[in-house]
Amino acid sequence: MDTKSNNENFERPSSSSEKEVTTSGIRPIHHGATGPTGPTGPTGAAGLPGLPGIPGAPGPTGPTGPAGPAGPADSIVTGTPIFTVAGTTGSAVTLGANEPLNFTSNTLEITVTPGSVNVDIELPGGVTGSIGPTGPTGAVGPTGPAGSGSGGTGDTGPTGPTGPAGPTGPSTGATGDTGPTGPTGPAGTGATGATGATGATGATGPTGPAGAGAGSTGPTGATGATGATGATGATGAGATGPTGATGPTGATGPTGATGAISVEGFSAFKSMTNATAGGTLTAWTDAAPYIPTGSFDPTTGVYTVPATAHYAIGATVNYSLPTAATGIAANVNPTLTIQSGATVLLTGTFPIFNTNAQGVDLRTILGNGTIVMTGDFALTSGETITMHYNDGGLTTPVDFGTGATNDGNGITWSIRQISQ
Repeated sequence: MDTKSNNENFERPSSSSEKEVTTSGIRPIHHGATGPTGPTGPTGAAGLPGLPGIPGAPGPTGPTGPAGPAGPADSIVTGTPIFTVAGTTGSAVTLGANEPLNFTSNTLEITVTPGSVNVDIELPGGVTGSIGPTGPTGAVGPTGPAGSGSGGTGDTGPTGPTGPAGPTGPSTGATGDTGPTGPTGPAGTGATGATGATGATGATGPTGPAGAGAGSTGPTGATGATGATGATGATGAGATGPTGATGPTGATGPTGATGAISVEGFSAFKSMTNATAGGTLTAWTDAAPYIPTGSFDPTTGVYTVPATAHYAIGATVNYSLPTAATGIAANVNPTLTIQSGATVLLTGTFPIFNTNAQGVDLRTILGNGTIVMTGDFALTSGETITMHYNDGGLTTPVDFGTGATNDGNGITWSIRQISQ
């Protein structure tokens, strides 16, 4: 190993104490005076071009220039051909001045913005095509002529890649100093314990000495219980005293329970026209809204009293004359009756118009009217109750209603039990 030749790579000290290291030891080196500058050597070959520098950041946008002067009015006449539009199909079309150019599509998104008519045509949601293969590398161009003079220092190259991460330090750091003791927490409040059992009664202490002098009188004791009543003495022989005053009237007793409500009874309806002869009224209807009962036969018009009791009987009769009334004799008095067998219970007389006008007697039945019969009766079980029309010598026909069975314009009859 040539130690001297290797040491020539070190920078020589500038002081006079410079030493040279040799294989035999260290010895001082003495330098002579610097010689004259030698002639300039020939110019070396031009170095390789440096790498391109990093492009600088874009400069700020300059201020907007002033608006240009307005062009002359109507410089282009509408319809003047401007350019021709041609597609892959169809004929080419020439577009004139001030004529719109419309873009339409059912699949592409077309956006037109102001400023030199910018038209963006995009395929919304379309799939980006794959990158085409890299083209072949072009041939190396010829080396340019050597530049004159020394080449300038190239721009600083880009920063090299980050070196690998250093080894990971120990996972657990050194234990830190113990922190100061925290403040004492609030005292806990425990639940109150259960009351302890009562201790045993202590022994009675000895009797104290008697007090000096006489003690004060104690309080009066409670009144004793009343003794048993003595036996009644013998009755005296005196006269009987006067009768005492009448005591006050006692409070009214509670109301008695309501008696059972009777449900026995019926109601029925009859309508007929042109009645000219008297007789028992038959062929009644007791369908709803009227009230049937097993004691009434609507066909025969007979109600058989089911039990001895009190009954309320009522009837409303609407009548009219289908023809004009004529004068009737004084003994003609048509009526309606409700009977128990042959005994008449209720009578309803037809209203009669009876007057003398200028010496002429006029007596006739009114053209229409209403007859009402009501009464309460004590009936005996088994009695039969019927209603009758008695013409009383009247020959004029009478209508009881219109003949309909459900219009209420006729005869309504009812019987109901009102007591037991």
